Amino acid sequence: MFKQLRGKATFTNTNDLKATIEFYKAELELKESARNVLGYLGTCAMHSRGACTVLYSTIADKLFISLSTVKRAMKALKEANAINIEHRYSKSYGGGAGASIITILPASETHIATVVDTLCDEVDAYSNNDSSDEISITSVLSSLKISNNYIKNKVAQIIFNKRLKKQVTINKKAQKKPVKMFNWFENRDKANTKPLYNPWA
Repeated sequence: MFKQLRGKATFTNTNDLKATIEFYKAELELKESARNVLGYLGTCAMHSRGACTVLYSTIADKLFISLSTVKRAMKALKEANAINIEHRYSKSYGGGAGASIITILPASETHIATVVDTLCDEVDAYSNNDSSDEISITSVLSSLKISNNYIKNKVAQIIFNKRLKKQVTINKKAQKKPVKMFNWFENRDKANTKPLYNPWA
């Protein structure tokens, strides 16, 4: 089983896994019960770097909550794309349900976008004070609740890309179509080619 879980690892090291769980608990709109369940799943998934197998009833017993609360928490975490649940069934004749394989998913740009827009406004405020982009982004990231650099680097990269894309758009809008200069000789030649006015015609 441990070898199977290792094959479903979603992180290369436990530090990134801890940082992602910390980010989810701090930034996603989750109930306290869902945060506690996520924390327990993270503890179970440390050895396999993101994957674990555990019964819902075990989670309920460990956290002293009801089974229905665990189910609601797992549903909320799955809908938030924080975890993936792979249901397993017994190969016996009865085909009963076994412990599900649960994987904690890395934070995507969709997750990080929940905080990026606000941070971009703060970066702009810093930048207006004649600070460089690097200094302003660093200043804003220091206010994040995340202590690990794994998520901070992701946030910084997305903010930088958004600001770069915004600046490119502004530059394109600022580019004016070239104004055609008045050519006096060309207009004079055109005027000379017109037929003379003949009042007796």
